[in-house]
Amino acid sequence: MATSMIAMPALAAGPSAGTVNERSTGVTIQGDGPPGHGDGPPGQNGGGPPGHDRGDANVTVPELEANTSIETAVNATERLGELDLEPGENETNEADESAMTAADETVAAVNASLQAYRHLEYADSREAFERYADAQRALAELAEAVDEDDEAIVDEIGRDLYAASDRSARLTVVDAKSVVAANDEELRNPGQRQAAESALGNSIDALERADDTVGTDAGPADRANAATHLENAWKHGERALDKVEKNTEPALSLSQNRAFERNDSVVVPVQAILDDVRPYAYNEADVTVDGNGTADDISLIAGESGPRPRAEPRSSTSDPNPRT
Repeated sequence: MATSMIAMPALAAGPSAGTVNERSTGVTIQGDGPPGHGDGPPGQNGGGPPGHDRGDANVTVPELEANTSIETAVNATERLGELDLEPGENETNEADESAMTAADETVAAVNASLQAYRHLEYADSREAFERYADAQRALAELAEAVDEDDEAIVDEIGRDLYAASDRSARLTVVDAKSVVAANDEELRNPGQRQAAESALGNSIDALERADDTVGTDAGPADRANAATHLENAWKHGERALDKVEKNTEPALSLSQNRAFERNDSVVVPVQAILDDVRPYAYNEADVTVDGNGTADDISLIAGESGPRPRAEPRSSTSDPNPRT
């Protein structure tokens, strides 16, 4: 009787494997590290004098109506189709041409930002935030070229694009905090721990500056400036992950469920669990069941599959499957 294996959906045991809801609650980040570099202003942990403790900081990840950052960005950009940007027949208008150009630049910037994403939520490089800032600058030009009614729509588009970028930056900071806390015992050298905590402090400082920049009356130009602070928050969050990654090793474990018989074969359900700072960096694991010399692949790719969404404002418009 032959023995085969069912590869159950793999679990990535790092924080990036959690669901969106699991990451949407507030978390407390300790701010007792040494002075950082880059973002921390004087008098605050991450940039203040040695030994300064800025206390606990609560970092929350806002919920989005469209559920994910990418969906929010795409939906916002599609609203450009609601604007009256087409000149009338036999009409040429410099303002209309400027508006069309600004709208096209917004679409191009958002699409470039989406290419720097993974799993609909996480920015994978600083370019995501740089392009979000470009989109906000283009919206600032667009707002000057349209009438008052359309200007209100442009402002709503800018708010939604900023919400998408803000969520992505905060997810990285929250994940960095979780990784540092989970690997506290691995950071045996006080300098290593302080470096990680300093990076976390810097990322919090950057988020706070972004919040200060986008006050209640902020426009697209203000949001463009705030996006640079979000970029810094993401950068320092990734730096905290780097500090932990240098002091840890990935671990892969297997769990085997009860075997059962099917079609004259014994089927062995096996599940792989990857524990790593950046589990998304791995694609698959090769597993061999005793008595079966053939190695089977178990996918380690969590999240959605399929083509990456693109913003198309001119129109109105996962998990891996187990294998036997």
